[in-house]
Amino acid sequence: MRNNLNKISIVGTNGVGKTVFVTVWAKSLEKKERGQPFIVPTPQTYAYIERNWLQRLKNGLWPESTPQSEFIELKWTLSSPGGAKSEISVCDLAGHDIRRLYAGDEPKISDESSKTIYDSIESANIILLIVNLKDFITADDSLRIENTTNLLSMLKHFFSKKKTVALLFSQWHEYEAWVNGKGGLDKVLETYLPSVQNACSLHGENVNYFMISAVVQTVRSVDDHGNTTILPAPNFSSSGFLKLNQWLTGNEETYKSLNHMYVRSMAAILSITFGAVYTSHLMVLHGERPKIEFWYIQMCIGTTAGLQLIDLAFRKLIDKNGLFEHNKTISIIFLTMMLFGIVFGGLIIEWVGGDLIFGFCIGGVIGGVIASVISEHFTISK
Repeated sequence: MRNNLNKISIVGTNGVGKTVFVTVWAKSLEKKERGQPFIVPTPQTYAYIERNWLQRLKNGLWPESTPQSEFIELKWTLSSPGGAKSEISVCDLAGHDIRRLYAGDEPKISDESSKTIYDSIESANIILLIVNLKDFITADDSLRIENTTNLLSMLKHFFSKKKTVALLFSQWHEYEAWVNGKGGLDKVLETYLPSVQNACSLHGENVNYFMISAVVQTVRSVDDHGNTTILPAPNFSSSGFLKLNQWLTGNEETYKSLNHMYVRSMAAILSITFGAVYTSHLMVLHGERPKIEFWYIQMCIGTTAGLQLIDLAFRKLIDKNGLFEHNKTISIIFLTMMLFGIVFGGLIIEWVGGDLIFGFCIGGVIGGVIASVISEHFTISK
Protein backbone atom coordinates (compact mmCIF):
# COMPACT_ATOMS: atom_id res chain seq x y z
CA MET A 1 0.00 0.00 0.00
CA ARG A 2 1.21 3.53 -0.70
CA ASN A 3 3.74 4.98 1.77
CA ASN A 4 3.54 1.81 3.94
CA LEU A 5 0.09 2.89 5.04
CA ASN A 6 -1.48 0.73 7.71
CA LYS A 7 -4.31 2.90 8.99
CA ILE A 8 -6.97 5.14 7.53
CA SER A 9 -9.33 7.38 9.48
CA ILE A 10 -12.61 8.63 8.09
CA VAL A 11 -13.48 12.09 9.37
CA GLY A 12 -16.43 14.39 8.77
CA THR A 13 -19.05 16.41 10.60
CA ASN A 14 -22.55 15.10 11.24
CA GLY A 15 -24.71 14.50 8.20
CA VAL A 16 -22.00 14.12 5.56
CA GLY A 17 -22.64 10.37 5.21
CA LYS A 18 -19.74 8.71 7.02
CA THR A 19 -21.60 5.56 8.05
CA VAL A 20 -23.16 5.10 4.61
CA PHE A 21 -19.78 5.61 2.96
CA VAL A 22 -18.04 3.08 5.22
CA THR A 23 -20.73 0.46 4.61
CA VAL A 24 -20.92 0.78 0.84
CA TRP A 25 -17.16 1.17 0.46
CA ALA A 26 -16.55 -2.03 2.44
CA LYS A 27 -19.08 -3.91 0.31
CA SER A 28 -17.39 -2.63 -2.87
CA LEU A 29 -14.12 -4.21 -1.71
CA GLU A 30 -15.69 -7.42 -0.48
CA LYS A 31 -15.78 -9.29 -3.78
CA LYS A 32 -12.46 -10.44 -5.17
CA GLU A 33 -12.18 -9.30 -8.79
CA ARG A 34 -9.26 -9.50 -11.19
CA GLY A 35 -7.11 -6.41 -10.99
CA GLN A 36 -8.91 -4.93 -7.98
CA PRO A 37 -8.05 -4.82 -4.26
CA PHE A 38 -10.15 -6.80 -1.83
CA ILE A 39 -10.54 -6.87 1.96
CA VAL A 40 -11.04 -9.46 4.67
CA PRO A 41 -12.85 -8.03 7.73
CA THR A 42 -12.54 -8.99 11.37
CA PRO A 43 -15.65 -10.75 12.74
CA GLN A 44 -16.82 -7.60 14.57
CA THR A 45 -16.33 -5.48 11.47
CA TYR A 46 -18.16 -8.02 9.33
CA ALA A 47 -21.17 -7.97 11.69
CA TYR A 48 -21.29 -4.16 11.72
CA ILE A 49 -21.15 -3.84 7.94
CA GLU A 50 -23.66 -6.62 7.30
CA ARG A 51 -26.17 -5.15 9.76
CA ASN A 52 -25.99 -1.78 8.04
CA TRP A 53 -26.14 -3.38 4.60
CA LEU A 54 -28.78 -6.09 5.00
CA GLN A 55 -30.98 -4.63 7.72
CA ARG A 56 -30.84 -1.00 6.61
CA LEU A 57 -29.61 -0.09 3.12
CA LYS A 58 -30.99 -3.15 1.32
CA ASN A 59 -34.35 -2.49 2.98
CA GLY A 60 -34.47 1.11 1.80
CA LEU A 61 -33.34 2.63 5.10
CA TRP A 62 -30.31 4.70 5.99
CA PRO A 63 -27.89 3.27 8.58
CA GLU A 64 -28.30 4.70 12.04
CA SER A 65 -25.88 7.49 12.91
CA THR A 66 -22.95 6.73 15.17
CA PRO A 67 -24.01 7.62 18.75
CA GLN A 68 -22.41 10.77 20.13
CA SER A 69 -19.29 10.26 22.27
CA GLU A 70 -18.81 6.83 20.72
CA PHE A 71 -16.69 5.59 17.86
CA ILE A 72 -16.61 2.29 16.04
CA GLU A 73 -13.26 0.94 14.94
CA LEU A 74 -13.40 -1.29 11.89
CA LYS A 75 -10.49 -3.44 10.78
CA TRP A 76 -9.64 -5.27 7.59
CA THR A 77 -6.72 -6.91 5.88
CA LEU A 78 -6.40 -5.40 2.43
CA SER A 79 -4.75 -7.19 -0.46
CA SER A 80 -3.67 -5.08 -3.43
CA PRO A 81 -3.61 -6.38 -7.04
CA GLY A 82 0.17 -6.57 -6.81
CA GLY A 83 -0.07 -9.00 -3.87
CA ALA A 84 0.90 -6.62 -1.04
CA LYS A 85 -1.12 -6.97 2.16
CA SER A 86 -1.85 -4.19 4.64
CA GLU A 87 -3.88 -3.76 7.77
CA ILE A 88 -6.56 -1.08 7.58
CA SER A 89 -8.32 0.39 10.55
CA VAL A 90 -11.14 2.84 9.92
CA CYS A 91 -12.78 4.75 12.73
CA ASP A 92 -16.39 5.74 12.13
CA LEU A 93 -16.78 8.72 14.40
CA ALA A 94 -19.82 10.67 15.53
CA GLY A 95 -19.99 13.95 13.64
CA HIS A 96 -20.86 16.08 16.65
CA ASP A 97 -17.71 14.88 18.41
CA ILE A 98 -15.59 15.87 15.43
CA ARG A 99 -17.24 19.28 15.33
CA ARG A 100 -16.40 19.89 19.00
CA LEU A 101 -12.90 18.47 18.73
CA TYR A 102 -11.94 20.70 15.80
CA ALA A 103 -13.65 23.96 16.69
CA GLY A 104 -10.66 26.29 16.79
CA ASP A 105 -6.98 26.66 16.01
CA GLU A 106 -6.06 23.62 18.11
CA PRO A 107 -7.99 20.39 18.88
CA LYS A 108 -9.99 20.66 22.09
CA ILE A 109 -9.55 17.51 24.18
CA SER A 110 -12.07 17.98 26.99
CA ASP A 111 -12.68 14.44 28.25
CA GLU A 112 -11.64 10.83 27.87
CA SER A 113 -13.97 10.31 24.93
CA SER A 114 -12.53 13.17 22.91
CA LYS A 115 -9.00 11.99 23.76
CA THR A 116 -9.80 8.49 22.51
CA ILE A 117 -11.13 9.88 19.27
CA TYR A 118 -8.19 12.25 18.91
CA ASP A 119 -5.68 9.44 19.46
CA SER A 120 -7.47 7.29 16.93
CA ILE A 121 -7.23 10.00 14.27
CA GLU A 122 -3.62 10.80 15.20
CA SER A 123 -2.56 7.20 14.62
CA ALA A 124 -3.82 7.29 11.02
CA ASN A 125 -1.50 7.79 8.07
CA ILE A 126 -4.24 8.89 5.70
CA ILE A 127 -7.30 10.97 6.49
CA LEU A 128 -10.39 10.54 4.36
CA LEU A 129 -12.16 13.83 5.02
CA ILE A 130 -15.77 13.68 3.82
CA VAL A 131 -17.28 16.98 2.67
CA ASN A 132 -20.85 17.61 1.56
CA LEU A 133 -21.16 20.75 -0.56
CA LYS A 134 -24.63 21.48 0.80
CA ASP A 135 -23.01 22.45 4.11
CA PHE A 136 -21.40 25.40 2.33
CA ILE A 137 -23.66 26.18 -0.62
CA THR A 138 -27.20 26.03 0.81
CA ALA A 139 -26.45 26.65 4.50
CA ASP A 140 -27.22 30.01 6.09
CA ASP A 141 -24.32 32.33 6.90
CA SER A 142 -23.86 31.31 10.54
CA LEU A 143 -23.84 27.58 9.76
CA ARG A 144 -21.61 28.07 6.74
CA ILE A 145 -19.09 29.97 8.88
CA GLU A 146 -19.18 27.23 11.52
CA ASN A 147 -18.74 24.47 8.90
CA THR A 148 -15.87 26.30 7.19
CA THR A 149 -14.16 26.93 10.53
CA ASN A 150 -14.37 23.22 11.37
CA LEU A 151 -12.99 22.24 7.99
CA LEU A 152 -10.13 24.72 8.17
CA SER A 153 -9.28 23.61 11.70
CA MET A 154 -9.10 19.97 10.64
CA LEU A 155 -7.00 20.72 7.57
CA LYS A 156 -4.60 22.93 9.54
CA HIS A 157 -4.03 20.21 12.11
CA PHE A 158 -3.70 17.36 9.60
CA PHE A 159 -1.25 19.31 7.46
CA SER A 160 0.84 20.22 10.51
CA LYS A 161 1.15 16.51 11.26
CA LYS A 162 2.26 15.79 7.67
CA LYS A 163 -0.73 13.56 7.04
CA THR A 164 -1.97 12.74 3.56
CA VAL A 165 -5.51 14.07 3.16
CA ALA A 166 -8.15 13.02 0.67
CA LEU A 167 -11.20 15.25 0.41
CA LEU A 168 -14.17 13.08 -0.49
CA PHE A 169 -17.05 15.13 -1.89
CA SER A 170 -20.06 13.03 -0.96
CA GLN A 171 -23.40 12.77 -2.78
CA TRP A 172 -21.55 14.00 -5.86
CA HIS A 173 -24.31 12.96 -8.29
CA GLU A 174 -26.55 15.63 -6.75
CA TYR A 175 -24.07 18.44 -7.44
CA GLU A 176 -22.10 17.31 -10.49
CA ALA A 177 -24.23 19.11 -13.09
CA TRP A 178 -24.43 22.25 -10.95
CA VAL A 179 -20.66 22.24 -10.34
CA ASN A 180 -19.96 21.78 -14.05
CA GLY A 181 -22.32 24.64 -14.83
CA LYS A 182 -20.32 26.86 -12.48
CA GLY A 183 -17.09 26.09 -14.30
CA GLY A 184 -15.87 23.06 -12.35
CA LEU A 185 -14.87 22.20 -8.81
CA ASP A 186 -11.99 24.69 -8.65
CA LYS A 187 -14.36 27.56 -9.50
CA VAL A 188 -16.89 26.40 -6.90
CA LEU A 189 -14.21 26.18 -4.21
CA GLU A 190 -12.90 29.59 -5.25
CA THR A 191 -16.39 31.06 -4.82
CA TYR A 192 -17.71 29.26 -1.75
CA LEU A 193 -14.60 27.96 0.04
CA PRO A 194 -11.69 30.22 -0.92
CA SER A 195 -9.88 29.78 2.40
CA VAL A 196 -10.12 26.01 2.15
CA GLN A 197 -8.88 26.08 -1.44
CA ASN A 198 -5.92 28.25 -0.45
CA ALA A 199 -5.04 25.95 2.45
CA CYS A 200 -5.10 22.93 0.14
CA SER A 201 -3.02 24.75 -2.48
CA LEU A 202 -0.25 25.32 0.08
CA HIS A 203 -0.07 21.58 0.72
CA GLY A 204 -0.90 20.35 -2.77
CA GLU A 205 1.35 17.29 -2.60
CA ASN A 206 -0.60 15.99 0.41
CA VAL A 207 -4.14 16.73 -0.82
CA ASN A 208 -6.26 14.62 -3.14
CA TYR A 209 -9.84 15.12 -4.34
CA PHE A 210 -12.37 12.35 -4.99
CA MET A 211 -16.00 12.63 -6.03
CA ILE A 212 -18.01 9.93 -4.29
CA SER A 213 -21.65 8.86 -4.43
CA ALA A 214 -22.22 5.90 -2.13
CA VAL A 215 -25.92 5.82 -3.03
CA VAL A 216 -26.81 7.29 -6.42
CA GLN A 217 -30.47 6.28 -6.78
CA THR A 218 -32.95 7.36 -4.12
CA VAL A 219 -36.75 7.40 -3.72
CA ARG A 220 -39.15 9.75 -1.98
CA SER A 221 -41.25 8.35 0.84
CA VAL A 222 -44.27 10.20 2.30
CA ASP A 223 -45.54 9.23 5.75
CA ASP A 224 -49.08 9.49 7.12
CA HIS A 225 -48.44 13.09 8.17
CA GLY A 226 -47.36 14.18 4.72
CA ASN A 227 -43.66 14.39 5.60
CA THR A 228 -41.31 13.50 2.75
CA THR A 229 -38.15 11.49 3.32
CA ILE A 230 -35.42 10.57 0.84
CA LEU A 231 -34.46 6.90 1.11
CA PRO A 232 -32.10 4.53 -0.73
CA ALA A 233 -33.67 2.99 -3.82
CA PRO A 234 -33.69 -0.79 -4.27
CA ASN A 235 -30.59 -2.02 -6.11
CA PHE A 236 -28.96 1.42 -5.95
CA SER A 237 -25.58 1.93 -7.59
CA SER A 238 -22.48 3.79 -6.42
CA SER A 239 -19.78 5.82 -8.13
CA GLY A 240 -16.27 7.05 -7.42
CA PHE A 241 -14.93 4.07 -5.48
CA LEU A 242 -12.71 2.70 -8.25
CA LYS A 243 -10.38 5.71 -8.37
CA LEU A 244 -10.29 5.95 -4.58
CA ASN A 245 -9.35 2.27 -4.28
CA GLN A 246 -6.65 2.62 -6.93
CA TRP A 247 -5.19 5.59 -5.09
CA LEU A 248 -5.25 3.87 -1.70
CA THR A 249 -3.44 0.81 -3.06
CA GLY A 250 -0.92 2.89 -4.97
CA ASN A 251 -2.02 1.64 -8.41
CA GLU A 252 -3.17 4.94 -9.93
CA GLU A 253 0.14 5.74 -11.65
CA THR A 254 0.60 2.13 -12.74
CA TYR A 255 -2.88 2.20 -14.21
CA LYS A 256 -2.14 5.34 -16.23
CA SER A 257 1.19 3.92 -17.36
CA LEU A 258 -0.50 0.76 -18.60
CA ASN A 259 -3.02 2.90 -20.46
CA HIS A 260 -0.21 4.74 -22.25
CA MET A 261 1.60 1.50 -23.08
CA TYR A 262 -1.58 -0.02 -24.46
CA VAL A 263 -2.48 2.79 -26.84
CA ARG A 264 1.12 3.07 -28.04
CA SER A 265 1.12 -0.66 -28.73
CA MET A 266 -2.07 -0.29 -30.75
CA ALA A 267 -0.54 2.55 -32.77
CA ALA A 268 2.54 0.43 -33.45
CA ILE A 269 0.56 -2.58 -34.64
CA LEU A 270 -1.50 -0.36 -36.92
CA SER A 271 1.66 1.06 -38.47
CA ILE A 272 3.08 -2.42 -39.04
CA THR A 273 -0.20 -3.64 -40.52
CA PHE A 274 -0.52 -0.76 -42.98
CA GLY A 275 3.14 -1.20 -43.93
CA ALA A 276 2.50 -4.87 -44.67
CA VAL A 277 -0.57 -3.95 -46.70
CA TYR A 278 1.36 -1.55 -48.91
CA THR A 279 4.21 -4.02 -49.33
CA SER A 280 1.67 -6.62 -50.48
CA HIS A 281 0.20 -4.06 -52.84
CA LEU A 282 3.62 -3.48 -54.43
CA MET A 283 4.08 -7.22 -54.76
CA VAL A 284 0.72 -7.48 -56.52
CA LEU A 285 1.70 -4.74 -58.96
CA HIS A 286 5.11 -6.29 -59.57
CA GLY A 287 3.54 -9.65 -60.30
CA GLU A 288 1.04 -7.97 -62.62
CA ARG A 289 -1.87 -9.57 -60.77
CA PRO A 290 -5.32 -8.03 -60.87
CA LYS A 291 -5.66 -5.08 -58.48
CA ILE A 292 -8.87 -6.44 -56.97
CA GLU A 293 -9.69 -5.72 -53.33
CA PHE A 294 -6.91 -7.96 -52.10
CA TRP A 295 -5.19 -5.06 -50.30
CA TYR A 296 -8.43 -4.04 -48.59
CA ILE A 297 -9.24 -7.56 -47.39
CA GLN A 298 -5.72 -8.01 -46.05
CA MET A 299 -5.86 -4.64 -44.33
CA CYS A 300 -9.10 -5.47 -42.51
CA ILE A 301 -8.04 -8.98 -41.52
CA GLY A 302 -4.53 -7.90 -40.58
CA THR A 303 -5.64 -4.92 -38.52
CA THR A 304 -8.29 -6.89 -36.62
CA ALA A 305 -5.98 -9.83 -35.97
CA GLY A 306 -3.10 -7.50 -35.05
CA LEU A 307 -5.15 -5.57 -32.49
CA GLN A 308 -6.45 -8.79 -30.94
CA LEU A 309 -2.92 -10.18 -30.78
CA ILE A 310 -1.46 -7.09 -29.15
CA ASP A 311 -4.34 -7.04 -26.66
CA LEU A 312 -3.72 -10.68 -25.72
CA ALA A 313 0.05 -10.25 -25.50
CA PHE A 314 -0.36 -7.08 -23.44
CA ARG A 315 -2.51 -8.81 -20.86
CA LYS A 316 -0.43 -11.99 -20.66
CA LEU A 317 3.07 -10.48 -20.70
CA ILE A 318 2.74 -6.94 -19.31
CA ASP A 319 -0.47 -6.59 -17.32
CA LYS A 320 -0.25 -9.89 -15.42
CA ASN A 321 -2.20 -8.58 -12.42
CA GLY A 322 -5.10 -7.29 -14.50
CA LEU A 323 -4.78 -3.63 -13.52
CA PHE A 324 -5.82 -2.39 -16.96
CA GLU A 325 -9.46 -2.42 -18.00
CA HIS A 326 -10.28 -1.72 -21.64
CA ASN A 327 -13.33 0.37 -22.45
CA LYS A 328 -15.09 1.38 -25.64
CA THR A 329 -13.68 4.90 -25.77
CA ILE A 330 -10.25 3.87 -27.03
CA SER A 331 -11.69 1.50 -29.64
CA ILE A 332 -13.99 4.22 -30.99
CA ILE A 333 -11.16 6.76 -31.13
CA PHE A 334 -8.84 4.40 -32.98
CA LEU A 335 -11.50 3.23 -35.44
CA THR A 336 -12.70 6.77 -36.20
CA MET A 337 -9.24 8.26 -36.66
CA MET A 338 -8.08 5.31 -38.74
CA LEU A 339 -11.04 5.55 -41.10
CA PHE A 340 -10.65 9.32 -41.46
CA GLY A 341 -6.96 8.83 -42.11
CA ILE A 342 -7.58 6.19 -44.77
CA VAL A 343 -10.18 8.26 -46.61
CA PHE A 344 -8.45 11.63 -46.50
CA GLY A 345 -4.99 10.14 -47.01
CA GLY A 346 -6.15 8.35 -50.14
CA LEU A 347 -7.96 11.39 -51.53
CA ILE A 348 -5.04 13.74 -50.93
CA ILE A 349 -2.40 11.41 -52.39
CA GLU A 350 -4.55 10.67 -55.43
CA TRP A 351 -5.23 14.41 -55.89
CA VAL A 352 -1.50 15.13 -56.10
CA GLY A 353 -1.06 12.26 -58.56
CA GLY A 354 0.28 9.58 -56.21
CA ASP A 355 -0.65 5.97 -55.57
CA LEU A 356 -4.16 5.75 -54.08
CA ILE A 357 -3.41 2.71 -51.93
CA PHE A 358 -0.23 4.35 -50.61
CA GLY A 359 -2.44 7.24 -49.56
CA PHE A 360 -4.82 4.88 -47.83
CA CYS A 361 -2.00 3.22 -45.90
CA ILE A 362 -0.08 6.33 -44.89
CA GLY A 363 -3.37 8.00 -43.89
CA GLY A 364 -4.24 5.01 -41.71
CA VAL A 365 -0.85 5.15 -39.97
CA ILE A 366 -1.18 8.87 -39.28
CA GLY A 367 -4.72 8.35 -38.02
CA GLY A 368 -3.49 5.63 -35.64
CA VAL A 369 -0.73 7.86 -34.29
CA ILE A 370 -3.18 10.74 -33.71
CA ALA A 371 -5.58 8.31 -32.03
CA SER A 372 -2.84 7.15 -29.65
CA VAL A 373 -2.03 10.74 -28.67
CA ILE A 374 -5.70 11.49 -28.00
CA SER A 375 -6.29 8.21 -26.11
CA GLU A 376 -3.43 8.81 -23.70
CA HIS A 377 -5.45 11.65 -22.18
CA PHE A 378 -8.27 9.29 -21.24
CA THR A 379 -8.33 7.49 -17.90
CA ILE A 380 -9.76 4.07 -18.50
CA SER A 381 -12.40 3.02 -16.00
CA LYS A 382 -14.77 0.17 -15.55
